[in-house]
Amino acid sequence: MLSRVAENLFWMARYIERADGLARLMDQAYLMEFDGGMEGLNPEESNGYGPLETILDILACRASWNEYSATKPGLSAADLLHWLAFKAEDGHSIRSMVTLARENARSTQESLSAEVWNQVNRMHLAMISRRARGRFLASPTRFLDWVKRACVLTGGLVNDTLPRDEPYQFLQLGCFLERIDMTSRILASSATHVLLIGAGGSSGQRGELEEVRWSGMLKSVGAKDAFLRRFRGQITSEGSLRFLLLEQDFPRSLRFSLKRCLESLQEISGSGFMKYISEAERLLGRLESDLRYLEPEDVLDRGLVDFLGQIQNTCSQVGAEIARECFT
Repeated sequence: MLSRVAENLFWMARYIERADGLARLMDQAYLMEFDGGMEGLNPEESNGYGPLETILDILACRASWNEYSATKPGLSAADLLHWLAFKAEDGHSIRSMVTLARENARSTQESLSAEVWNQVNRMHLAMISRRARGRFLASPTRFLDWVKRACVLTGGLVNDTLPRDEPYQFLQLGCFLERIDMTSRILASSATHVLLIGAGGSSGQRGELEEVRWSGMLKSVGAKDAFLRRFRGQITSEGSLRFLLLEQDFPRSLRFSLKRCLESLQEISGSGFMKYISEAERLLGRLESDLRYLEPEDVLDRGLVDFLGQIQNTCSQVGAEIARECFT
């Protein structure tokens, strides 16, 4: 398989997954801002802890927003929401992510089914149309629901219309590696803000804040309903960590995603499950093995934010190794 084709498929899947993750984050943040009175909220007055502003840290695009907002004083949270949907560049807005996914798909149409290509192309054309902005202004929630459905439909078409050959494995590898990175960033952000805002409050206030924050975090990654069916109780930090870090049967958990990445790499390289022949496999295998035997209290003892930072660093190293081994 040509390295150029493999790279384009890998990044197409990453951008689609990133657009889905951003839409889920924005939808949850919008609801929280709306409940707290979104109109008139100035992001500069929130000290960086507002639900929408946390997205800037998750995407590592705070500097881009600061540069943009410096030329337009008095921007509100609604302006930040619009910026994240349409205006941010370099793969930081939903529109730019979909455009980049479409560009990668366009040059590899021979490796995709017609249905997958048509879906990605339709999503791109819809995003750049005036109608998309009108739909967003009329109802951000409905617009973001459309984005989520479009991304999920793309993934479903990949699963249902492609043979399990190398193109499919590179698509799966990109999707689940991006999911690991995004979920670890969301978990780290949620943990950080619970610690910062909860410090100094009463135990009752901290407990209520913890439940609200972790409930919002679970919803932002599409895990709240599954979590409640599994635990049937109060949402706590330990339960949320156990579910999103260690649950082996939930497709948005880190352990599940790591296993899928490792399986795809092994299919691509032809290595067996008892050995590795690439540095990317070694890194993913070591992390997956670590998570397999961890308990939430072990993660907390290590320092949750530091542990999640190590996962993000591993994702970055794996991406670099994949690029070196497969795309050059």
